[in-house]
Parts: sequence; C-alpha cells; structure tokens
Amino acid sequence: MRMISVYKLVLAGTFILAACNGTQTLDSAEEEGHSRLSGEHFSNSELLTALRSVSLRTRLKLADANDVREISNAETSEEAFQLYSEAVDRYVYSAEFSGAMLIYFRQMFGMGRDNPDDPNENAPADLATFVVTWDRPYSELLTANYKVIEDIPIVGQDSEAPTLDNLGGFATLQGWLERWYGNGFGFNYVREIAQLVKCYRYPDPESVGMWPQEEVSAKYHDQSDSEVGINCYACHGTMNARRPVFHPYGADGLYDANRNNEWVENREIRDTEPTEFDGEQIIEPVQGEVVPRYTEDFDLDPNGFPMVGSYMRQISETEQFKTCTARRFLAFALGYESAGAPGQDPVMPFDFSASSKPGDEQLLVNWTERLDQVHELIIRPFLVDFMTSEDFILRVAGVIL
Repeated sequence: MRMISVYKLVLAGTFILAACNGTQTLDSAEEEGHSRLSGEHFSNSELLTALRSVSLRTRLKLADANDVREISNAETSEEAFQLYSEAVDRYVYSAEFSGAMLIYFRQMFGMGRDNPDDPNENAPADLATFVVTWDRPYSELLTANYKVIEDIPIVGQDSEAPTLDNLGGFATLQGWLERWYGNGFGFNYVREIAQLVKCYRYPDPESVGMWPQEEVSAKYHDQSDSEVGINCYACHGTMNARRPVFHPYGADGLYDANRNNEWVENREIRDTEPTEFDGEQIIEPVQGEVVPRYTEDFDLDPNGFPMVGSYMRQISETEQFKTCTARRFLAFALGYESAGAPGQDPVMPFDFSASSKPGDEQLLVNWTERLDQVHELIIRPFLVDFMTSEDFILRVAGVIL
C-alpha cells in the first residue's frame, strides 16, 4: 500500500471542537421553535414501545432497565415524555451508537471487516462512521479530503490526486475504488455513487439523454426491441458523461496521472474494449481532438479532464442527495430497510415517496427540510429530533399503521 502523502495532518483537534453533546442538541432544537409535543400526547406504554425501538436501532440492544422502570413509574405523561427524551438523547450519543453505525455502513457499502492486514477494506465504513459520530455534515462523506485511521482523520488519501480538491470522500478511497473497478471503464463507480447517495438506479431520472445517441458507441444504442430487451442508451447516455472523472484510477485503486497522459497521446487506449467485451470501439465524445466531452460543470485537472472532487461536491449540493440522506436515516430510525445493498441488483433504502402508508410521502418532505435547514445535514441531532417527535412515536407504537 502506498503511504499517505506529505499532507499528513491530524484533524482530531479541529473535529473535537465541532462535536456537541446531547443536551445541547435538545436545547437548540427547542430554541429554534420546533413544536415538540408535550408528554400528554403519549401513554407510558407508547413511550416504552418507542424507547425499545430506539435502543435496538442505535445500540443494538434493549433499553436499560432503569429507563424502563422510571418511565413506567412516571406519574404524569409530561414526566414520562421528559424521561423518554433524555434516554433517547443518551442512546444516540452513546459509545454503542458508533458500533451500530459501523455495522450499518459496512452493509451499505458492501465491504468492510476488522482485518488489520487490509485496512482499505474498511475505509469507507470508517469514514462514514466518523462523519456521523463526530457530528460532521453528512455531505463530508462525499467531499472529505481525508481518510480515517483508528478514529483519527488524516488529511490526504492513499489514492493521491495532484491536489486535495480532487479528493471526493469515499469515492477516492483506495479500497472502494479497488472493490468496484470492474472492467475498468468507470461504469461501476458512477452506478454505485447514484445508488448510495442519490437513491436511484440508472437511468438517471434527471439527465436522460445527456449525450446524444449518435455520440455513444453503437453497442450502447437502444436495444429495447432486441433479444436483450433493455434500453442500453438510457443508462449510458448519462453514465458515459460522468465516468471520465475516474480515468486516472487503476485496478489497484490508486491515482496515476500517466493514465490520462497516455490516453491523450493514444486514443485507442480508451477507445477499444477488450475482445471479451466484443472488441467494439467506445467512442467518447470529444472537445477538440483528445479531451472527452462532458456536460456537467466539472472542475478540470491540468490535462483538461474532469475531477472526481468536483463531481462529488456537486452531488453533495443536490436535492436528490439531501432527500436520499433523509430517506436513509428516517428508515433507519423506523426499522425499515435502510442500509440497502450495493451492486448490479441493489437494495435501496425504503422509498417513502412510493409508500402506501398514510403520511409517508409528506413525512419525507417535512423531515428532509428539517435535516437540511435545521440540522445542516448532521445526523445525530436529526435522529434525536425525529425519535422524539409525534411522527416517530405514533408510528413505532402502532398508532399510525
């Protein structure tokens, strides 16, 4: 494994200052005018059911006996709700929550294990767990220019790019790049990014037809009437436009500027697929004579190629990303399918917009706004907020079915 660059710089001190405690989370939410329901809306039994669900999600175990006893014995609903809220806050800010998140993100990325001989295997889950449990905006999963080693963030990654702004969170971690290299044409990367952080499977619902069909290799033209029975162009018309950001990365997941230089000098290196893929040419639309054309406003590297860092930063600012993040963690809190599974046949987080459950579509709209506007994409205070709301308690207590 290549050593991390001269950019080695421990950020722990900076991140420690950014961390907050649970009491601050509750107080700030109330100061912002959030209409928390008073305890009179919930019975002790409903709160105990909700607390059990919270503990299983956030700590992977049942609620503490003392919390159960205190809520059971509370003489007023207001007192019971206050005890419930305090317990939720403690559970979300507990050490066990970090372990629950690590397991969650290993499933989400489809990779990761405790293996000191292969730290890259766990790098994406380590990064995501750090972002969530140190109260960093979830967008840093896409934009981080650091990797996490033994819970310490270090500036720079093994997949070194010429500049730090060409690093793009999990998408430039060596382990993730090596895992999804596929046949080397970059399609797996853009597919997995769409599924993980925008919650859609190609074709891209917002950018169909990004490249005209005549500019994409004939093997990716419309095959809807063929024996294959699929419309290849619907996906490749957008995937091809995005994959150039991964041109410099090899099968080992490491950045090599020479891969772009060689491609510029000899188009055939990237234009012809190996014979096992029918040996047909991949015709990349070009600007001038050598540089691939793309339609999104990517920042460029010195060779004029679009950069991964720019690609990921743009995604982090989209409404799709914000909605997908809310969808993921609302489903996590409620015990619905949330982590999903990557790959050719992915499992997405629960789709509230397509749900037949009463109020689910509006639930996603409302809480996406709160995640973005109130909590600034910071997950733990968002979870505390949601898990102490009527929307959560009435659902898990069975009042809303």
